[in-house]
Amino acid sequence: MSGNVKIVAVLCVLGLVTGFVVSGCSKPAEKPVKDPNAQVAPVKGSTPTAEAPKGEAPKAEEPKPAAPEKPMKPGAPEPAIIHKCAAAPVIDGDLSDACWKNAEVKGIWADIRTGKAADPQPKAFCCYDDRNLYVAFLNPEPNMDQIVAVVAERDGTVYEDDSNEVFLDPTAGKTIYLQFVVNTKGVIYDGKGKDADWNGNEKAAVKKMDKSWSLEISIPLADLGVEGSPKGQTWTANFCRNRLTGGDSEAIGWSDTGASFHNPSAFGKLKFE
Repeated sequence: MSGNVKIVAVLCVLGLVTGFVVSGCSKPAEKPVKDPNAQVAPVKGSTPTAEAPKGEAPKAEEPKPAAPEKPMKPGAPEPAIIHKCAAAPVIDGDLSDACWKNAEVKGIWADIRTGKAADPQPKAFCCYDDRNLYVAFLNPEPNMDQIVAVVAERDGTVYEDDSNEVFLDPTAGKTIYLQFVVNTKGVIYDGKGKDADWNGNEKAAVKKMDKSWSLEISIPLADLGVEGSPKGQTWTANFCRNRLTGGDSEAIGWSDTGASFHNPSAFGKLKFE
């Protein structure tokens, strides 16, 4: 190395140490200083992902599955509006009385053992006057020749035959409910809760047709502990059918009460107007 070159080299070293720029010497590139608090802005429209381990490609974020729609539950009825009738029905099982025309208790009836909508769907009707509550049923039945009607004595196991049941609690859960069951012979079972010793003064009649059977019941309001007109009151109640002609025994309710009809906490509501 010549003397001049050595001198320049020494001057360049001195320039690096002192910070002065010496003519003929190139300034080294400055390294960027990393701010530990700095955040990298995500690309617009992208979703930040967790850093993948070395040697692995980052995994795409899986979309969350949509929440399944809740199916409508059969037998969860809206409160039924019960109207006063202009004339009491004749209790003969025939539903041609004028009082039944606008008295249907709407709802989807369910087999309480399966929770599925009943097929065929029964219908219930309800109205009142100053003395009685009137209830009627229409039970579609394609197998009328297979109807089971064994019980013939009052307060027997009528509910084990093809039958209809009515559960009523005028106090809406404050006291025990009353139960009324009638089979296709017109035989009555009545009780307070599960106590069959209680007896009322209700009347019932059944009519059988080719593809259905119907039932009418009159129940004195006094037997239900109701004084005067029930107008303005709200009761809890249920309307039910025991069907044995479909191959398997079916327990069908206007209100789905679960494992048993005797579940007053799941009764529907009747509002009297």
